[in-house]
Amino acid sequence: KPGSSCQSVRFLFLASVMCITSERPGAQPIIQAVESMYRDRIAPTIAALRPRYEALLSLSLESDYDLIPVAQGADLVVKMLADPVDRAMILLRRDPKWFKGFVDPLSTSDPYPQQMWSELSKYLVRSLDRQPLKTPEFGGRYGAAVALHRRKLRFLQGYTLGEVVHIIQLAMGARQILGYSKGKEITTWANSVAAAKKKAAQKMDSCGEVYVATWPELRHSISQVLRDHKGCIRLSQLKDAIAWRTGSYLAETAFGYDRMSDLVTAQELEGVCGVRVQGAQLFVVRK
Repeated sequence: KPGSSCQSVRFLFLASVMCITSERPGAQPIIQAVESMYRDRIAPTIAALRPRYEALLSLSLESDYDLIPVAQGADLVVKMLADPVDRAMILLRRDPKWFKGFVDPLSTSDPYPQQMWSELSKYLVRSLDRQPLKTPEFGGRYGAAVALHRRKLRFLQGYTLGEVVHIIQLAMGARQILGYSKGKEITTWANSVAAAKKKAAQKMDSCGEVYVATWPELRHSISQVLRDHKGCIRLSQLKDAIAWRTGSYLAETAFGYDRMSDLVTAQELEGVCGVRVQGAQLFVVRK
């Protein structure tokens, strides 16, 4: 009968829709991933949240933005950001009572006791050759923090992963405990490229290159590069981009700095650029 044929087609269509719907992840995995970031005190940007969500479901998303409809379906708050790196954040509708706030990994504030710093420094000097600060999943500063946090060290007991990320940042900055080797591995400060550059910085030595010489020139060069790159560029690519754009080499030592991340956050560049963290990468973004 004609009617029964239409009913059969309709039944098959509904069955296929039900099958597809049943294969979609429910709300719980995305909520669980977001809650884990609250516990770690790490801001749940879509870039930072994606690896956790993928690990929970053993899947791979095509884009960070694929998390947004999942979050909306789970009744989470999607906060769009103007930042060209972080782009969006996924939040719980209400902060848990135990939540103490997200830790800013780039904050220059150092609330940690001197005893912790002393023990951390001694531990790293003894262990770095035997136990590199990285994990199979992550490299860079975030990978170093994850590796340390997983070791359950006594002097880091009670600190969240977000706090350990901040500790690593300070250790590679003001505390001068860690640095990068020429091979881009995290090493002790004494063996780092930054330590060698610091000696050159004290002499205001630009290593003989033709370089950007003044703050106005540097402000203009960075502005041009950020305009070329739509407001965002990896910190590791900034020197090459300036050299290509202006024909001048940028040496942070010529401005009295031993690290590029310190130079681009200098007060003289306020209003021109800032730094954002995405996973293990640092990005220079337009302000």
